[in-house]
Amino acid sequence: MDALRVPAEKELKQKVIFKVDILRVAGDWAYTRVKPTRPDGGELNYTKTKYREQIELGAFDAQGEALLRREGGDWTVVEWVFGSTDVPSVAWPDKYRMPKSLLQ
Repeated sequence: MDALRVPAEKELKQKVIFKVDILRVAGDWAYTRVKPTRPDGGELNYTKTKYREQIELGAFDAQGEALLRREGGDWTVVEWVFGSTDVPSVAWPDKYRMPKSLLQ
């Protein structure tokens, strides 16, 4: 989760921890579905983020999906998607040649 925290905090402009809904690992690949929260567990303030308008329109999912890969012993974020009401991860197995089992 520490590898994911960097892009999440940069994008959300505030400190976060994650409520992990899904975490699957297969070899050097990992898939996770998380909900970022404040370090005290409270809801994030999205009025400071680029998601404010999406929230007002009702087109926002407060969860994110990430694909990570272990390289040299460290996990790096390959792709991080947050706020989407679509499911962009369905294209990741073909795009990154990752195990499809991570998404099932």
